Amino acid sequence: MAEMFTADDIARLRQTEDRLRRNLLFVALLNQKLGRPTPAQRPIVVGGSAVEFYTTGGYASADMDLVMLHPEEAERILDASGFQRRGRYWSLADTDLLVEFPGQTLTYAPGAYDRLTEVEMGDGLAATVIGIEDLVIGRLYAAISERRANDRRWALEMAVLHHDRLDWEAVEALASANGIADAARTLRAEAHAIAHP
Repeated sequence: MAEMFTADDIARLRQTEDRLRRNLLFVALLNQKLGRPTPAQRPIVVGGSAVEFYTTGGYASADMDLVMLHPEEAERILDASGFQRRGRYWSLADTDLLVEFPGQTLTYAPGAYDRLTEVEMGDGLAATVIGIEDLVIGRLYAAISERRANDRRWALEMAVLHHDRLDWEAVEALASANGIADAARTLRAEAHAIAHP
């Protein structure tokens, strides 16, 4: 059976001043309460908060999107732990923590659960963030399919910042699977030129 957030957990969240760190701590604590061993069953940071993580705060997101297979379990824990629900968002009083569960699976391509990033938060806690390759392709795809130029900017920013650690073969495979292979090749060339002038 899942556990509730303790008074110490809540105090720790409220005392963590850095918003991104507090968000990741929240995810790590939630993961601990759920006791889920498999990646698909963990809360996984996606969307703007994942971009914020990979750009080390260069991008700022007002809320945090979490994907997990059974969000209703997380919502039961949050409700029992004193978090407030406002529409689709969950919040914690006296913080700017704002969380929603927009999906149950990572959708861009097979293998997404093998590319996750684990962020150690101390005390045996870890938060899980969508892999950088999937996020770059997700932003690039949104830029093309939804004509959101700002998303291409952030795809390039992440590709530059993580150029030497990105699995470019995975990026190209994801791009091909999503019909944006040419755009990904152009992005890679731009990122390389900026990262290695």
